[in-house]
Amino acid sequence: MFGRKGDTKESLYKKIRKIFDANGIEYKADDANFIIVTPQMGDDLPITVFITVSEGTVEFRCKLAFDATEDNFQVILNEINRLNNETAMGAFVIDPENGWVMYRYSYIYIDVKPNADIIMSLLKMAVDTVDQHDGALKQLMPVNKDDRYTMMFV
Repeated sequence: MFGRKGDTKESLYKKIRKIFDANGIEYKADDANFIIVTPQMGDDLPITVFITVSEGTVEFRCKLAFDATEDNFQVILNEINRLNNETAMGAFVIDPENGWVMYRYSYIYIDVKPNADIIMSLLKMAVDTVDQHDGALKQLMPVNKDDRYTMMFV
């Protein structure tokens, strides 16, 4: 049980890139920081997905197409708390440094080697969760239409 050989940060990062290449998923990669960014489209709004691979975990952070400001921060925070009570996995958050409204989900891969089905399922689950709940937030703040590729490392 313990001590099985799972993926390393490096091997999982490379694996995710290969899976995306094989499935025709558009992305940009920051090899130095093990970050992959892929633009996805929900039913009506773009969702930028940041995938960060660390030793033992891979985090999916989905940036929604709007930002919290000082004017709407508390209203957005209240709605995020309500959404988090309805969300079985992961959580909606506001990044305090830039006001980004995001959905975060971390997957632990200690002692395992996630395959393509797992990676694609995690990506789909994250995007579907955002798509299911972003309408409630969309009513509370303006949509940022210029959000196809929000890159922290451009």
